[in-house]
Amino acid sequence: IDRLGISEVTRLVGWREDVAELLDACDIFVLTSLNEGLGLVLVEAMAKKLPIVATAVGGVPEVVDDGQTGHLVPAQDPSAIASAITRLAANKPDRTAFGQNGYVRAHQVFSIEQTVAHTEALYRDLLGKSS
Repeated sequence: IDRLGISEVTRLVGWREDVAELLDACDIFVLTSLNEGLGLVLVEAMAKKLPIVATAVGGVPEVVDDGQTGHLVPAQDPSAIASAITRLAANKPDRTAFGQNGYVRAHQVFSIEQTVAHTEALYRDLLGKSS
């Protein structure tokens, strides 16, 4: 941060208990992981109607529908990340559409009700019973 000269505009805030409030203050959610199991934080951001820019690693592509809820970019490609952020920042209609699409996806695919229904169906299938 010091080497880049961005200490005046950068804060490393550590552990936070107010994530929902922080998400409310965002226009775009960016996740630049090198490895990510599922990316539950992406579901939380989509539930807050935030468009996503994320690296296409691990389970992230299962959460983010590229071109519908956000942009997926290659890991360790700062120019692709910057380009995706810049495109969204300059395009309010896309931000709004991606945010709305993400909100719907978060509730339809990742809600507790859907998770329970999918888990129950899996157990029934494993037990050889129909629902």
